[in-house]
Amino acid sequence: MLAEEPFLFRIPWDRTHIFWVDERCVPQSDPASNYGAAREDFLNRIPIPIEQIHPMPGNIPPEDGAMKYQKELMDCLDPPAGELPVLDLVLLGLGKDGHSASLFPGQESLDEKERLVLAVKSGNPNVNRLTMTLPVLNNARRIVFMVAGREKASVVRSVLEDRQADLPAQRIQPIHGKPTWLLDCEAASGRRRINPSTTDA
Repeated sequence: MLAEEPFLFRIPWDRTHIFWVDERCVPQSDPASNYGAAREDFLNRIPIPIEQIHPMPGNIPPEDGAMKYQKELMDCLDPPAGELPVLDLVLLGLGKDGHSASLFPGQESLDEKERLVLAVKSGNPNVNRLTMTLPVLNNARRIVFMVAGREKASVVRSVLEDRQADLPAQRIQPIHGKPTWLLDCEAASGRRRINPSTTDA
């Protein structure tokens, strides 16, 4: 929709930078590439300068890619000394196991406090990945979860209603406000209630 009127020319693409929350370490031509999908579905259809598109480097060793992308974030967003970069908007999905970005249950990456980008391995497919960490995600001005499908109804309910579940998505706790949840009817079908004190939904 953002690549079509009436929205296309309402967005200041010349002042917009696009980053990736996470990426699989596969070639950009691979069907599993987040960047490749975004390029075909969206990026090729909007008038954004190519130098303002910042895909994660999935074609080099994962640890090197994580360090390179952290430097790119810092160089581009240029936060004051000692402070974290601030993203204006972060869009997140939700896995059936409660993961978001490539932050999976039980992994040490959930406890990372210093690094902005990590190399991890997990998920389906079980491949090397790069992911932003909780400190930089939670520092965003706005976080929006977008979840669709009945197969996600149970985990949506757990994330929003079961404080004991300790799922990765529950650790998305932005310091600038509450996350917004955009759910289709099927993903929302397991909800018992809406609690406005914990989320915008």
